[in-house]
This record gives sequence, structure tokens and C-alpha cells, in this order.
Amino acid sequence: MKFLLLTLAFVLSATAYSQTTVKLLAEDNTEITADLYDAGPTAPVILLCHQAGSSRGEYKNIAPRLLNMGFTCLAIDQRSGKEFNGVPNETFKFAQNRKQPTEFIYSEQDIVAGVEYLYDKYDKPVTVFGSSYSASQSLMIVTQNDHIKSVVAFSPGEYFDGLSVSNFIQYITIPVFATGAKNEVSEVELLVGGINPDHVTIFSPKGTGIHGARALDPKQNDSSEEYWEAVSAFLKANR
Repeated sequence: MKFLLLTLAFVLSATAYSQTTVKLLAEDNTEITADLYDAGPTAPVILLCHQAGSSRGEYKNIAPRLLNMGFTCLAIDQRSGKEFNGVPNETFKFAQNRKQPTEFIYSEQDIVAGVEYLYDKYDKPVTVFGSSYSASQSLMIVTQNDHIKSVVAFSPGEYFDGLSVSNFIQYITIPVFATGAKNEVSEVELLVGGINPDHVTIFSPKGTGIHGARALDPKQNDSSEEYWEAVSAFLKANR
């Protein structure tokens, strides 16, 4: 696993947590920008992956709460994305400047790099949060990577031409939490239906909800608290 030294570190005193910007290297040497929220060496670790057109800024209002719950988090910029919450996607810029492909499927190695960074640094398996296309990628990656202990999948779907997530689902043997906006849950249920019921938790919100991990952001979703309650229970059970 390759990664560069951190480039920026600061403490946000208002919420009493440490946020560090780090640079990782994917297998093809694409530079991945990420925000590390470190809860200490004994804390469980979570990788936070964004949706299409987004950036690590998708977790700007989410990661601090996870940190305060006792989880170390790494929010990455995948090469398929652009900007969110005023945070530009630096990995996308890097790939674009070098004329590297930035379609969804090429982001898989960025997620794998994030998993390996956390596993190498903290010597413990990783929980992966996926959002939309990255939720689907997480469900596929976990069947080939034993450094992942659980997946929280927000709005997974069949987003890849010529590659079906359903073909991977049957091989999942770790805990999975799956959800989406209220109008997406029926499709999410169909997608994850091939997972052994003992391993999957499906959450259907009472409120309208919203697509992707933004469902946890109170500035994006008025019914974010019901998602937090369900996700917190899953994380506690699989800590």
C-alpha cells in the first residue's frame, strides 16, 4: 500500500476533533486526496466514499458526528466526482490533468486504496460507507477484500455498463446495512436480496429521505435523524 505524507493538519476546537488532509496513491499512481478524522489508535475505522459529481465534502457535516461517536474516519475524493459543500474533488482534477479515465468503474481502485491505507495505519478491518455508485462498488469490492468488516450502502444500484452488482451479492458474508430515499428502498431490497438475510439490515425511512449518504446530513435532509438512529444501531452492533 502506497501513501504520501500528510500535507495539512489542524484542530477544529469548536467540535474538539482533529482533521488532517492526507494524500494516498491508487494502484495506477493516481493521487487521492482525503480528510482523516482521527479518534485515536484504538477506535474502529470507517472509510467514507461519495456519490457521482461529488467529493469528500459530502461528509463535511457527517464525519464529525461519527468521530464524536468514537470512530476514526477517512473521507476520500474518488476520481469520478466534482465538488460538494464547497469542497472541490482534487482526485478528479489530478486524473483529469493527466488525461486518465474518470468514469465510475475506475474509482474502484481509489476505494481499495482507502481501505488499505486505514488497514495499514490502524491494523484493523474497515467499515466502508458507500454513496450511490460507490455503495455499489463497495458491495462488489468486499467479496474480494478481507480487510473490510462491514458495509453501509446508501442508495446502491446497477450503475455500471456491462457489470452487474447482483453477480457479486451472493458472495457477501459480512454485515451490510442498506438504505436509500423512501422511493428507492424497494429497488435496494431487490438488489441486496441475494445476500444471506443473517448478514443484511435494510432500513426504510418514514420520511422522504434523500439519495445517497447525504441522508445523514441535516443540512441536506430534514429526516436525517431517523437515518442516524438506524446507522448508529448497526455500527454499535458491529463495532
